[in-house]
Amino acid sequence: MGRGAHRSAHVPHRMRPWQDGMRTAARPGTACPPAATEQLLRARPLRSRTTRAPVDVDDLMRQLEDIRRTGVSFDHGETVQDVGCAATGIRGPHGEVIASLSISAPMRRFTQHEPQLVVAVRGAAVQVAERLRASEHPAGWRDRM
Repeated sequence: MGRGAHRSAHVPHRMRPWQDGMRTAARPGTACPPAATEQLLRARPLRSRTTRAPVDVDDLMRQLEDIRRTGVSFDHGETVQDVGCAATGIRGPHGEVIASLSISAPMRRFTQHEPQLVVAVRGAAVQVAERLRASEHPAGWRDRM
């Protein structure tokens, strides 16, 4: 490719959790108790969008435990080939996760800068949470979502 040219991957504009066996950037299974999550995952076969996505429930359960422990979810080309993603939760006034925030990049750049991207997404999530808490409607901002 010439100077300034770049390759781009097709990234769907919206991912729905049920489309790919709970494999999204926000990893919805992290909000569910582990036993209930495992039961849901074993109820039907996991589907894979790419060759990198786990289709083994035990592997996915280990990933979900890592997410619970670290608060950060990763996608290394598992949903969209050649695209990496890091995501974390945005916490509400009582510490509950009310939304998620993610950052994606082409895999080559994502792996080169992964530690910095994790710091950035965590920092941005904290800033969003602080802005929500400091909004002019401190008790009512959640009602507007």
